Amino acid sequence: MELELISYNGNVFSSNYYGFVVYPKPLRLGADAQFLEVAGTFAQYTGKSFGGGYLTIQVRYEDAFENQYIREDEIKRWFTSLDESPYMLLAKDTADLVVPDRQWYCMGTPISITPEGNSAVIVLALESPYWQVYTPSTS
Repeated sequence: MELELISYNGNVFSSNYYGFVVYPKPLRLGADAQFLEVAGTFAQYTGKSFGGGYLTIQVRYEDAFENQYIREDEIKRWFTSLDESPYMLLAKDTADLVVPDRQWYCMGTPISITPEGNSAVIVLALESPYWQVYTPSTS
């Protein structure tokens, strides 16, 4: 699976931007073990609580030399950490040979944005830590 970003919260990655999921770790997941204290013996394992997931993406400005500050400001508006609502991140799988350009989505909210030269690295906290098919396949 090689995901190329299409849009976030209705903002389309046009010819001015190239967005992609940072590999090799597209999703970072976390879980904590839960134990019940028992007097006089070891605690009993009762299950796990899942802390959610994070996704790191990168957006490269294609015309950075002429308009870098304009592009940085626009991306900061798209991915503001002041908005707590999760929004749809839509991507297409460019490596899918069965269903070319199959689209996938996840819901996330930005928690950090870091400028890196002619791009920005964005970390999203995810509503659910997995990708879902956006365009149903008919196989």
